[in-house]
Amino acid sequence: MNTAALVRKLARTCGGCRFFGLGTLPAHPRFRQSLLAACQASMSTSRAEDSWDRVLDVLSSLIKNIKRADGKNWRDAHENMPVYLRRLGIDNAVQQLSVIHVAGTKGKGSTCAMVESMLRSSGYSTGLFTSPHLCDVRERVRINGQMVSKAVFSDHFWRCYNTLQAAATDDVGMPGYFRFLTLLGKNSAILVKPGPVVVLYYSGLPAISYWTDRYLASRSQMHTMEHI
Repeated sequence: MNTAALVRKLARTCGGCRFFGLGTLPAHPRFRQSLLAACQASMSTSRAEDSWDRVLDVLSSLIKNIKRADGKNWRDAHENMPVYLRRLGIDNAVQQLSVIHVAGTKGKGSTCAMVESMLRSSGYSTGLFTSPHLCDVRERVRINGQMVSKAVFSDHFWRCYNTLQAAATDDVGMPGYFRFLTLLGKNSAILVKPGPVVVLYYSGLPAISYWTDRYLASRSQMHTMEHI
């Protein structure tokens, strides 16, 4: 219910003095203060919802009409990722993360979830990046088993989006939807304080040698495959 509707509803059900020309309200100052506080809270919630909707709209604009088998997709996934990390200023910090990299075909998400749960139960602070999400995009980025708040997600989203957009060129433009969320997940793991001690994320098989050679040379790695 928006602010005007809230005021009108209260005005219809309360007797007393005129208030904002919308109906009759009790004259008691404490009631007026409570009503104003409720109206302000409603307006704040409405602005927050509008801001979150804007984040989702801009994020959706990064979805590209590229088929999985399209070779152009791999350049965005492999060759351009170091460029994006440098543009965000987190390329060195990524190499300092303690990472468990789960790669394979089937079972990556459930493997990550089980390992993350075991680590957290053992007292470790964790960060988890998975895909896809079911209801809320924040399901993809979890710190200590919890989705980051909309405010934190939004802050990191706009930092990443504005930085990458400002640095985009004809040769290396904006990353696609999945790449962007991967970058945002790494950015969150680095910047959220207190940060996670162990970070888990997964990738498909083609990314195994790429990430191992460049960023995860001394990190733990798991491979999963479907049952045959």
